This record gives sequence, structure tokens and C-alpha cells, in this order.
Amino acid sequence: TISVLHQNVRGLTNKIERLNHFLRTLQPTIIILTEHGLSPETLLLTKVNGYKLITDFCREQHKLGGVAIYIDETADVCVEMLDIKNHSIELLCEAAMVKIGTKQCSFHLLGLYRPPGGNTKQAIEVMSAILSTFRADARQIIVMGDVNFNRLTANQDNDLFEEELSTFGIKRLPLPATRTTSTSATSIDCICTNV
Repeated sequence: TISVLHQNVRGLTNKIERLNHFLRTLQPTIIILTEHGLSPETLLLTKVNGYKLITDFCREQHKLGGVAIYIDETADVCVEMLDIKNHSIELLCEAAMVKIGTKQCSFHLLGLYRPPGGNTKQAIEVMSAILSTFRADARQIIVMGDVNFNRLTANQDNDLFEEELSTFGIKRLPLPATRTTSTSATSIDCICTNV
């Protein structure tokens, strides 16, 4: 069984021990971290206990942001990094992607981070270009991340996002509130799949 965990860490530097403790309990096969906020060099030096960094996107011009995908070092799966760095655009749509293979199945896994306030249409176009490049309509795929489109209220941004996913046969799963405060509850993280 393969399990995948997405976590928006909002800066990994001061949270690595908390993340390592969390992972000892959950023990997912694959981890997608969004908004890690590290440079490529620092990300390589940051140890997530029991996990190996497979691929990432790190911002070069701005702080924070980014996506990193890790795999359990003991996992009995074949994992291949898919190079999509030329698709990612800082502050618009940031992504990392892998192909996972087991004896039973294979699928593509796309980790996404779309910062709030960016141009929705352009961000969706970036995601769509990635999905088109890897023929998502003809493969099993899972898209996970923090897209900042609230699924709990009717809004044009989420409608556009879900409509574009549907052109690849992908559906956004109905998650409960993923961000709650004393005054609001939103579901801005996503798990989307055609599996």
C-alpha cells in the first residue's frame, strides 16, 4: 500500500523537528511539502528522517514558496523524477512531479502550490500545460497541494480550476475545511485524481 501526505509547512527551517515527529507517527510512503521556503542547497542539506528527496521546485527570486517530494527510504517502489521546473513560475504556480511504480500499478503524482493573490487563469494554464505534457488524460494521476481555491463556497476561481481538471478526467475530491480560524473555515488544499 502506498500512502501520500501533503503538508503546507509555511517555512521548513524552524519546523523540521516537528515534521520529523509527525512523520514517525504517520509514516507515509510519499510526502509532498509545499511552501518549504528553502533554497536548493539548503533543501538538500535539510534532513527529513527516513525520507529521500526526489524532486523539488525552489524559488530563486522571492522568499518562501516551493514544492518538494520525498519518498520513504525503505519503500518498495520505483520512483522517477519528472522534470517540470521549466513549467513552474514563482508566485504563480509552483510544482514538482514524480512517476511512482509498484508491481500492482503506476501513477504520476503532481505536487502544486499556488500562492494566494496570483492570476488564477495563468496559474491554471501552467497546471494544464504540465498535465498536457504528461498526457494526464491517458495516465493515472494524483494532484495534491495547496491551491488556495476555496472549495467550500461557490466561487469562479474554484469553478475554473475544477473545469480544467475535468478536461483531463480528473476530479477534485471533497475535503472538509483544511484551514480554520475563529472567524473562518476554508478548504484550499486539494486532492484531485482520475484513479
